[in-house]
Amino acid sequence: MANIIVLRKPGKYPKFPQSYRPVSLLSSLGKVFEKMLQRRIKEHYEGNNIIPPEQLGFRENHSTVHQLLRVTDTITEANNNKFYT
Repeated sequence: MANIIVLRKPGKYPKFPQSYRPVSLLSSLGKVFEKMLQRRIKEHYEGNNIIPPEQLGFRENHSTVHQLLRVTDTITEANNNKFYT
């Protein structure tokens, strides 16, 4: 459970709903539980090789740049070998 409050974005007109953003206020106990659960899930999927190496989103020390480099390398290699891409 979270208490949700809305904060007005700086410089936005207050009569429009899009001028506000929701903020969830969570309990400290809920935050601790979330971190514990996140750590256990991460240990499980990393220890059992559940996520393939091509999956870079939502993983530590991986980013969109890594995925773009992988795709660019694949396209370059295919072009060098006269394959269609």
